Amino acid sequence: MLDALGPLRTLTALHALVPPGAAPALLLTGSGAEGLARAARLASRLCASLPSLVIALSADRATLGTYLHGSGSQSLAMVREGLIELATPSPEALGVKLEALGVQPSEELSRPLARLAAEGVSDEVLALFGEVVREHQRPSRPEAPEDRARSQEERFLYAFLDSHPSTHGLFELNASPGFRLAGREVEVDLLARRFLLAVEIDGYRHFQDAEAYRRDRRKDAALQRHGYLVLRFLAQDVVARLEEILDTISEVISHRREPGG
Repeated sequence: MLDALGPLRTLTALHALVPPGAAPALLLTGSGAEGLARAARLASRLCASLPSLVIALSADRATLGTYLHGSGSQSLAMVREGLIELATPSPEALGVKLEALGVQPSEELSRPLARLAAEGVSDEVLALFGEVVREHQRPSRPEAPEDRARSQEERFLYAFLDSHPSTHGLFELNASPGFRLAGREVEVDLLARRFLLAVEIDGYRHFQDAEAYRRDRRKDAALQRHGYLVLRFLAQDVVARLEEILDTISEVISHRREPGG
């Protein structure tokens, strides 16, 4: 019955059932200036309907700057009035922290560190990134079980996505979409069931064994038959092309959030 009232009236009705002061705060975010504008309009409507509800908007500086230069509106005025800029570490500061973790500085790290600094990642996520970089900086990678070469990259990427407001709670690590292939349960490195998105991180061993390569292609075809979009990235690109990977995942999630996406 509540669904028929519409999302805003549904939330208002549910909020009335919560004891005063016990309602959780609501964090809204959006991908790009348009996404932020939609989130701001929703926040403005929620503030008018539920003055006691604590609401926050989250955006990076570039997105916020574009939004603030837009045409005037009640939601824009609200964002300007309540704007709080949180200090984020510089790429150089993150580089110093990585050096303390045993990571050798290099030109290759400049772009990913700039992205991580802009996102304001936690020390825990940065430490996982450091583990990935150290693994890549080794002169030779020792023989290991099949999934070890990709495990650090998976853990870091999962931790990063789970710590970001726009993708928090969307992905599961090493999860099954719920069907079998050749008698075995299918497992995906990073699985977003809500958006039917499967993200696979391919280590160097994926291309050393012809049968493993064929098995990956059969897995992709099976996922596609079940409606999943499959994104495959090289493990080495989690460092070298981190920004590209994050932007690709963000674009797909943003597109699939849209009606009919």
